[in-house]
Amino acid sequence: MGWLLLWLAPLCAQNSPAPEAPDSIKTYLLETVRVIAETPEESIGALQVLEFTGTREASTLNLYEGLQGIAGITNTAGTKGESNLRLRGFRKNEVKVLVDGRPLNAGYFGNVDLHQLAPSGIREIRIVKGPGSALYGSGAMGGVVNIITADPDPETWLRLDLLAKRNNANRFALSSSHQLGDLSYWFSLARENNNGIVLSRDFTPTPSEGGGVRDHSSKTQYDIHSRFGYSPSEFSQTGLSAGISVIPERLIASSVYAVEYRMYEDWARYWATLEHEAILSGSLRLSGHLYYDGGRDTYLLYRDAAHTNLQTRSKMIYSTLGFDPRLDWSPGASTKVSAGLRAERLHSTRRDNVAYLEWTPHWLDVISLWSQASREFSPIFSVSASLGFSGSLTDGNASPKVFPEPSIGFFFKLLPGGENIRPETTFTLRPRGGLPMMARARNKRTASCPL
Repeated sequence: MGWLLLWLAPLCAQNSPAPEAPDSIKTYLLETVRVIAETPEESIGALQVLEFTGTREASTLNLYEGLQGIAGITNTAGTKGESNLRLRGFRKNEVKVLVDGRPLNAGYFGNVDLHQLAPSGIREIRIVKGPGSALYGSGAMGGVVNIITADPDPETWLRLDLLAKRNNANRFALSSSHQLGDLSYWFSLARENNNGIVLSRDFTPTPSEGGGVRDHSSKTQYDIHSRFGYSPSEFSQTGLSAGISVIPERLIASSVYAVEYRMYEDWARYWATLEHEAILSGSLRLSGHLYYDGGRDTYLLYRDAAHTNLQTRSKMIYSTLGFDPRLDWSPGASTKVSAGLRAERLHSTRRDNVAYLEWTPHWLDVISLWSQASREFSPIFSVSASLGFSGSLTDGNASPKVFPEPSIGFFFKLLPGGENIRPETTFTLRPRGGLPMMARARNKRTASCPL
């Protein structure tokens, strides 16, 4: 590999544009604090950016609907009505879901239910398909879905969104956002109602259905979301976001061959995030999150339509407390070096009337250290590599487990058939957790419009 880079260096130097004269005054523009992959080179994977404004935002009740019909993504419903997200065949527990780079709590069974994620205030969704960079840490073998929130609109004070669909499915959202000098805010109140599957009036249920079991898939969800930002100077900014989503009762569809009536009661999800970003010098940037993400629910199973014969009652409470600082260094226009860590404490407790008669807690401590370097040798060729180490300690194991997470990506861009069509090929190698080396080649075509 070394001789190949040495051979390409003179050719790349000839194709490289002349360096620009340094500016006497540097200007910095800081957006909302986010830890995200800006380019395929940084993600070390096939990066797809899904714009979530306009028609897509206005026509979806939740993110489950918003991620339908995308190549490489399979989004189905599970046995309890939860979403099952797959990226190129990888299961839901191998796909990490983030908001502005902050991981969402996957609950007791390791799944982020996209049905309960509101579509309000989203600018775009960045999807990394397949094994990616070590900066995402463990649990991202299948890929990453990073939800990027929108910046407050400096020209808008109040916004009203109304959406109505068949089967009495509707969503109402009232939001306010503005930028007042160094301060900015976004606040949203929303209500989503979905009656689920409605049967025809002349439908005759089977004996095992006992009175229309297939009607049991309705819910009403209430959301309160907020974000606040403070930028005392052009070199630093601080953000605070918090929210809560509540579903008093959500019915779950059951099999037509089983006489059972299932539902969730007192479902809630709540979170808070403190963010900060600072430019330490012309080439050095520091950013990070301190976040808490938690939730609770009560699962009920009845054997009769009147809900008098209770068979199962299970209550769960779960939370994640995490911290993820990151340092970015750009010694030149074509070189970038990043390093950081992610430390998390995941906690869950469960109690039911079957196997967990008393509250049974479990906890998991995870820490990931990572570094990444990327360099563009010419407009048509760049290389990015990352190295990470993740360790975990649980209440069930006395000794921690540590495993490496190296990866390397090669990116080639060719320009045949017209300057506006730019095929891009990515070749990524990444071993994970003792698995054999995985090699994946990805091709995509991107179009650029000349100015």
